[in-house]
Order: sequence, then C-alpha cells, then structure tokens
Amino acid sequence: MQITNVEARLVSVPLNKIFKGSTYQIDRRCTVVVRIITDEGVYGVGDGTLNGSELMVAEAIQHFTPLLIDMDPQSHVHSCLRQHIDAGATPMSQILLSQTH
Repeated sequence: MQITNVEARLVSVPLNKIFKGSTYQIDRRCTVVVRIITDEGVYGVGDGTLNGSELMVAEAIQHFTPLLIDMDPQSHVHSCLRQHIDAGATPMSQILLSQTH
C-alpha cells in the first residue's frame, strides 16, 4: 500500500455568538481536516488543527505532500510513533506502537 495523495481542507464555521476577551474576539471556529489516500482505496482522516494557525497548517501540509507520495502509510505511522516514544511521549504511544507491524 502506498500514499497517492494528501488533502488538507480548511473548514471555517461562523459562531452564533461572538466570544470576546480583553485582547481578542472569536466569531468562528476553524479546523484543518486532513485525508491521506492510498493506491488501494484506503484512506485516513485526521485533524491537523493548530489553534489560530489553521491556514499555515493547511499550507504546510500541501507543501510536504510530495514527500509523502509513494510512502507506505503503515510504516510512516510506525516511525512517527517511534519518534514520540523516543521523545518521552505518553504510555498511550507505546500501546499504539505495539499494535503496529
């Protein structure tokens, strides 16, 4: 299985009520929905949101997409989890890593 495409969609939804703080106001909620598509028709969907930087995240995903094309998504997940564990991440990463091959 190989990655054939990565899509990043910026979703912005207006709020019914504006929330205000001393130096800001929030009139909408934004998120980045990421979809990784494989040559076997299998795809994964995730949230790539970094609050306040959604446009930057979506552009970064588009920028790095060519590096992911033709990669095995299962080995990529494995290497990401390995990096989290090596960096001292939570025990949940260790559990997830033990379930990948």
